[in-house]
Amino acid sequence: MGTIADVLTEAGHNTVLMPVLDPDLDRHTGLRLTTNVIKVASDSRTAAMFAQKEKFTTRLWSLNPSAYGMIKVALHTAQSFTYQCEKVLNEEAAISTLKAWHFDVGIAEAFDICGFGEYCRRLFEIFNVSSTIAVTSQVQADHVSKAIGVPGAPSYVPGSISTKGDTMGIMDRLRNLVETHLGNKFHETLYNMEIALFREKFGAKFKGHGEILSQISYFFTNSNPYLDYPHPTIHKVIDIGGIAVSLDAERNKLPQNLDEILKLRETNVVISFGTVVKARYMPENYR
Repeated sequence: MGTIADVLTEAGHNTVLMPVLDPDLDRHTGLRLTTNVIKVASDSRTAAMFAQKEKFTTRLWSLNPSAYGMIKVALHTAQSFTYQCEKVLNEEAAISTLKAWHFDVGIAEAFDICGFGEYCRRLFEIFNVSSTIAVTSQVQADHVSKAIGVPGAPSYVPGSISTKGDTMGIMDRLRNLVETHLGNKFHETLYNMEIALFREKFGAKFKGHGEILSQISYFFTNSNPYLDYPHPTIHKVIDIGGIAVSLDAERNKLPQNLDEILKLRETNVVISFGTVVKARYMPENYR
C-alpha cells in the first residue's frame, strides 16, 4: 500500500495513507514521497494480542500445512482486525479528517473489510467515494474474485490457501475445491464480524460485503502473469506484481555489514518470508 501511495504521489495526486495496525511497524511505512499519513492507535485488545505475537508467529512455523490449520490461525488474527475496525469507526478525529479530504478514489487491501489496518473499507461508503479499488498483497484472493465475477476453476487453479500445485489428480482436485471453499468461508466470516459493527453504528441497511466488493472499479493483485499459474480473469483484475521492486542502484545498496557477508561467496540466495511470518521467529532446527 505504501508503494501504491508513493506511485500516486509521484504522479501528482494528493494521497493519504492510513497505515498498518502492527505497533512494531509504526515507524516503518516504507513511504518515500507521501507525507499525508493518518494513524489510529491500536485498540487495547488488539495491542494485547500483538503482545503475544512472538509466541503466535513461532507457532506458524510448525503448523500442519493444511487449510484447517491456516484457518485456525487466521480466525484468531481476524478477531484483532475486528477490534481495530471498531477502534477506527469510533475515532471521531480521524473520521473527520478523512471526510475533509473529499476523496475521488478509495483504495483498500481486501483481506478484511477494514483494509488490514490500512483504510477502513466500509468508510468509503460513509465518505461517498464514487470509485473504489481493492488490493491484495497475495497473487490472488479467491473471495474477491468470487465477488467480482471471476470464473472459479478449482479443477486446475490452486486456491489461495491450497496445499496443492497446478498438477492435480482426482483427489487433489477435490481437496483443492474444499480448501478454496474453506478459504472463502473464512473471509466471509471475517467480513460478517466487521459488517455487524457498521450496521450497529450506521443502521441495518448498510450494504453487505458482497454488494460493495462487486461494485469496485478495479482489483489490483500482487501477481506476475508470466510467472503465475494460468487462470481465468476479467478486465477488472490488474496484475501489478513487482511494483515494489526498486531498480534504483543507489537505493539498492546494502549496509556495509551485509555487503561484507555476501561478498564472502561468489553467489548467494536470499529468502524472505514476508512481513507476517518473520524469519527471526524461525525455530533453530529450521535454520
